[in-house]
Amino acid sequence: MAIARLGSLARVAAPVVMPVVLLAGCGASAPDEPNADQVGSVLLDQISKVTFATRTIDTKVTDDLFDKYVPCADGKVKITYSISGKPTTYAATGSVPANTETRRTATPKQIIDDLTRYVPEVGNFTVAERSADGATVKLVDAPTRTRLTLHAPATDRLVVSGETDCLRPGNLNRWPTGPSTPR
Repeated sequence: MAIARLGSLARVAAPVVMPVVLLAGCGASAPDEPNADQVGSVLLDQISKVTFATRTIDTKVTDDLFDKYVPCADGKVKITYSISGKPTTYAATGSVPANTETRRTATPKQIIDDLTRYVPEVGNFTVAERSADGATVKLVDAPTRTRLTLHAPATDRLVVSGETDCLRPGNLNRWPTGPSTPR
């Protein structure tokens, strides 16, 4: 008897459900490629995690193009971001909260080596280039379409910069500055 009731319910519900399912398939599909703002948010998160892992103090945004699109070819754009500061804790290995080592000073090479071991916690980065002195490493995270450069220009100084791939523009409204006011 329960099966008979289910059958009559299906006959009644099918005419209502089928048009909704068909209409859902008619909408515009999402683009295959994320826009620059979406990837820019990922980039900011990655850079924030690196600076948090090193407990960077005296931070300063050092990118004049921050929060502006950098034009590429074919109407595409990229987003860049750079921050500098003094790292106070260094990512020794693995998960930073569980395995950190506080040092009084660290050479540029030590800072970059420690962060290179830590970046798998931040993203799927591969080393694209390393300077001969070990004070700079360029990393690529192909799945998220971001690139980071970790540079230690001097003892206890760190510059973390990054950029997105060239992508279609978003609306560059990632960080609202407060309540909107009518114009």
